Amino acid sequence: MTPSTGVRTGSNSLGGRVVRGAMWSSAGVVVLRAGGLVSGIVAARLLVPEHFGVYAVAIVVLTLIGQVAELGIHSALLRASKQDFDCVAPTALTLALTSYSILALALFLLAAPIASAFGTPQADGAMRVLALCVLLGAPACIPTAQLRRDFRMAVQSAIELVAFAVSTGVMVWLALEGHGAMALVWSRVVGQVVVVVGLQLVVTRRYLPGFRADVARDIVRLGLPLVGATLVGTVVAGVNVFFIGRSVGASGVGLFTLGENVAAWPVGLFLPVLLNVGLPLFAQIRDDPPLVRQVFARCVELMMWAFLPVCVLLAVLAPSLVETLYGSRWAGAVVVLQVLTFCKLGEILCKLCVDVAVAGGLTRRYLLVQVAWLAVQVPAVWWASGQDVRAVVVANLAVMLVVVVPAHLALVRPLVGERAGRVFLTSALPAAAAVAAGLVAVAAGGMGTRPWTTLVAGGLAGGVAYLLLTARWVRSALVRARSLRDMQGSWG
Repeated sequence: MTPSTGVRTGSNSLGGRVVRGAMWSSAGVVVLRAGGLVSGIVAARLLVPEHFGVYAVAIVVLTLIGQVAELGIHSALLRASKQDFDCVAPTALTLALTSYSILALALFLLAAPIASAFGTPQADGAMRVLALCVLLGAPACIPTAQLRRDFRMAVQSAIELVAFAVSTGVMVWLALEGHGAMALVWSRVVGQVVVVVGLQLVVTRRYLPGFRADVARDIVRLGLPLVGATLVGTVVAGVNVFFIGRSVGASGVGLFTLGENVAAWPVGLFLPVLLNVGLPLFAQIRDDPPLVRQVFARCVELMMWAFLPVCVLLAVLAPSLVETLYGSRWAGAVVVLQVLTFCKLGEILCKLCVDVAVAGGLTRRYLLVQVAWLAVQVPAVWWASGQDVRAVVVANLAVMLVVVVPAHLALVRPLVGERAGRVFLTSALPAAAAVAAGLVAVAAGGMGTRPWTTLVAGGLAGGVAYLLLTARWVRSALVRARSLRDMQGSWG
């Protein structure tokens, strides 16, 4: 069956552009993640857990402020048709300049009380510096949307790689000079400056600020529920750091942050790709429900096949991995990694649902889902933080499995069918194969005499076993995916 109407074959079809964009984005992400792994190891060797804790608290606040300042502008730009974009962009830029500037100033002035509220008063200086990153969000808003709408991920990846290289050099230099957490902070600022300059150089058209009341109303009507939902989501993410910081202190936050960062490696390879192509893709096919269902199902299959086995292998090989890469002083991060790796898989599934919902205009329903998540997460983490960090991560997993994933599947039910959860049925074999691969990894790793030999032997054996067990399934999945190759969106 040919998906969608008005299909045009060839490399200029929506399917062709999405595939090219996803490939370039994937290549950039792989390089960035590999570089991030190396820079993270270097930083862990040069800094102590307290430095990571201070930086983690500042980043939580920065993310929170940035989500509020965004006002849903980016999503409004991605949903606008080609004809409407030139009309929307000037007003969107004016709103961005206003909101980002106000909130950057607020963060600078209120850094001290915010840091004290998190139980890490030493983070106030980091927050003041990171206010510059908030300010730099405005000039990046329109160019980023332009690149994503046109699936120009090759250009975007190149800019991000240059920014990463420069910021990593700054981080290492400042860390060696003994600047502690501020080495991470200033490297973040420098990287953002490089991104903004690069974006301004590569876009084909630049816009000046302007204002139309009707356009502003439309942006706000779509954006306010989305901002509220994103804000709540950011608060959910910060709840762990907030309660751990108050109960255990910066060192506990540092261990949690390292474990969470490593747990995010698998989905971190896919999440930027989804962020780049997911919303613009679903925005262009939102008027074709059968096609939305097909694309959603194929995305779920891809995620389950690619990342579930990696999550299992990370969990079973976590002690050897942490010991090999970061050293024995980070052993407290092992249990965080083992549990949160499965939470991260749930998060990427939820992000896919969010892209479908936002493209379909269901931002108010999305807000309700996020509020429900927060209402359950806060008391669960508050109670768990009175025990220890292990209890906190177990509480996170329980909330994800029982509340969050089912709620997000219910969110997209009007767009992908009455029983959205049925898309997981075709992934039963990869799930079973992932469990088998984990058992193989444990057996093979047991023959190692040192942490690094356990890690290598277990990882290779588990990976090979999984690929052999799923080879036939992959062939059938590729047949299903090829039917979407020549799909055409409503923008032509």
